[in-house]
Amino acid sequence: MKRLSFLILFVLLMLANVYSQTNCSKEQKQRAKEIVEKITTPNYLKFEIEKELFGDCIHHQWMDTMQKLDIKQVVAVVAFTWSDGLKKFKINKITFAKDYFSTPIKDKKILKSIKESGLKEEMSKAFADRTNLIISAFKNELIKKNSNKIKGILYLSLLDNETLPLMLTTSDIEIF
Repeated sequence: MKRLSFLILFVLLMLANVYSQTNCSKEQKQRAKEIVEKITTPNYLKFEIEKELFGDCIHHQWMDTMQKLDIKQVVAVVAFTWSDGLKKFKINKITFAKDYFSTPIKDKKILKSIKESGLKEEMSKAFADRTNLIISAFKNELIKKNSNKIKGILYLSLLDNETLPLMLTTSDIEIF
């Protein structure tokens, strides 16, 4: 299991490196720097942007919906089974936050407006796409282990701006 943890860390670092080598324009990079300057507490985003590590700079429709609702971050706990593509996918928990690294929204009126906007459904699709992308990175390890299946849980976070770095933590991933 320890070896798998190192593999997961390696894959995450590899993904972070891919994201840092994107074609973000100077304007997009400047916008990311302006966003993190407004954050008062030390955190992952500030650290990454200071090191010139940015997101993929691909804008998605759900980002517009997040911005309209003043939602900065959506976090999901995703259970999955992957075998030559995403086979089973379930969001065990999804939370929305009004600021980066803040507590989840609990206000029923705001949560109702999120539901009515369709953002939750948009985010479910985005989390499925992100899960497939991340788990696809394990393909070489599957081949080495003569295996065809990965299952586990991902803790994913999507942000409202394409220039901000990918946020991901993992646990309980098994290759068999």
